[in-house]
Amino acid sequence: MRAHLALLVSLFVVAAGCGETFISISSDGRIEVAVSTDGGGTGGLTITVDGGAAQAVPAGGTVVLSGLAEGRHSVLLGGLAEGCTVDGGNPRVVDVDRGGTASVSFAVRCEPRPRSRLDR
Repeated sequence: MRAHLALLVSLFVVAAGCGETFISISSDGRIEVAVSTDGGGTGGLTITVDGGAAQAVPAGGTVVLSGLAEGRHSVLLGGLAEGCTVDGGNPRVVDVDRGGTASVSFAVRCEPRPRSRLDR
């Protein structure tokens, strides 16, 4: 009986080491980011995901960020010029499905700068 138990435990240990990995992290998700503006001088806009490196995004344009893992991500629009604000929350939380593309949009509004005497 003891020999059978030892054999079963040995087989279980060997089988456990030969299986497939049960935890997998997908990095094929994407986030499509669209930025609309009211036409004001918005500055050099950037997008940052989860505090990573900033990537330029054109005002009034779209950029697709790829290689993202499945799950929740924080998307921050930065590089706003003085007097410009983002409608709604910034950063925004986006859920990325495995292999899918999530979308998020930002609307930027800029207050007109007062004209100086030199502008006249």
